[in-house]
Formats: sequence, C-alpha cells, structure tokens
Amino acid sequence: MARHVRQVLDDQNEFVVGPVSIQIVEPLKRVRLLVAESAQSSISMDIEFRARTQPYQLRRGTMKSGHEIVWDQSHMFQSGTYNGTYIHKGVIYEVNNWWGQRDHSWGIRAHSRCPLWMWLAIQLPEGMIGVWNWEYPNGARVYTDGCFAPSDGSEPISIIDFRHDLHWRDVSGAEVSYQQYGDDVHGLAGNVQITLSGGREISVEAEGRWAQRYSRPDNRTESTLGGGLSEMTVRTSDGSVGTAIYEITGQFHHKYFPIARGTHLPTG
Repeated sequence: MARHVRQVLDDQNEFVVGPVSIQIVEPLKRVRLLVAESAQSSISMDIEFRARTQPYQLRRGTMKSGHEIVWDQSHMFQSGTYNGTYIHKGVIYEVNNWWGQRDHSWGIRAHSRCPLWMWLAIQLPEGMIGVWNWEYPNGARVYTDGCFAPSDGSEPISIIDFRHDLHWRDVSGAEVSYQQYGDDVHGLAGNVQITLSGGREISVEAEGRWAQRYSRPDNRTESTLGGGLSEMTVRTSDGSVGTAIYEITGQFHHKYFPIARGTHLPTG
C-alpha cells in the first residue's frame, strides 16, 4: 500500500496526487484510474471503470459520544466492470471484465473511536448489494442503509432491514474469537439477511479470507483498528453465486471485537 498527499487549494475537483490521477470520462458511467510508474508506488496501472448499475446515495449518518461527534458522513457507491492493465515488478497483468465497486465517502470518521462498522459490497449477475451498518458495543444499531442495484440499470431498491450472523475462522476453518488483535483469525464466514423496500428478502451465505487486515503485528497501539477486508464467495437464497468484499472493523463489539482497544468509545 502507498499513500500520496498534496495540498488542496482552489483545485479540489482536480483528482491528481503524486503518480495517481482519476479521470471522469463520463459522469457516473465511466472513470479512468491511472498510476504512473514511480518510485513512490510499487505498481502502475491504467484501468477503466464502466458502470453496470445506477449509483446509490446513502442518507447521511452520524454518531456521538456525549456532545462529541465520532462519525458524521455521506456516502455513495456504484457497481461496475473494470478493464485495463496493471504492472508489478515488470510483469503486466490483464484486467478483463472484473466486477467491482466504486465507493466514495466524505465527512468525519474518527476510526479509533468507532465500536463497529460493517461494509458489504456483493457482486451478483443480477446486480449489486451494498450495505453500510454501524453498531454500539452491545450490538444496538446506530445506522443501516444500502440497496440492491439491478445490473439492467433500473432504479436501486433500498434496504429496510439487515441482520448478520458472521464469525471469524482460524486456519482450519473452525470458528474462533477475535480476542484483542485477531492473531488466530484467517477468514470469515456466515450469513446475512437483507430485506428490501417492497418486501423482498435475500439471504446470503458467504465464506472467505483476509484481503487486508488492519491489525498487524508490527503496528499495534491502543487505537489500532480491528478486523479488516475479506475476499468472499457468496451464494444467495435463490441460488445466485457471486463475489464480495466484506469489511468488519472497529474497536469494541460483543461479537466481533470482545476486548476493547480504543478510548472514549460511544457506549450507546
């Protein structure tokens, strides 16, 4: 991973920083991502996103601890197909019709004080399911929003209810507690149940492995984020098969992060 920084003045719509540039080829339909060859980045790439669903704008969400704002953000996402190439250590890799999602959020998010957030990006032939869910340590819900966005380009359908029963797995596939830093965690599995506006219910079984864990042995402090991103294979209750990224992260939650790490956490 690499981080590139520049000062923003009156050019906040110029999406260029270091070797990275983002070109809006056609608003909400085509976006081109370029990373030039540079010592600042371990890869270079030229990849284009083409929308396969309409975008979905989530409602604004917020969470406080007393009078202090811990989280207050807006968010949008959209599923698409990626094509192009990337280069790593001189080897060129082709990206051919990869399903994926672009995701943009803005606002306040004090990661070290968030008990739990869960972000699901599920790609299916029929369309995309996107979920954004926040909870207090005891499991009380702060916020849930998301949608099913059909791949035929029709209007996204909002999620009106969401239930989850996921668990961490060890190297053998057995269920394991995260404890404080997830040292024994190698994967994630379980079920989520989604109810759409209009009454349609979708049950999703998933299993997978780390894509990016946030708690590393060489970087652990009281504010170290738990969890991370997991690459998942999914199957829905109507037999549809697809892929997903599940993000489960936070500092303190009775099910996913039983040992608190951060300070001044919202209690609910």
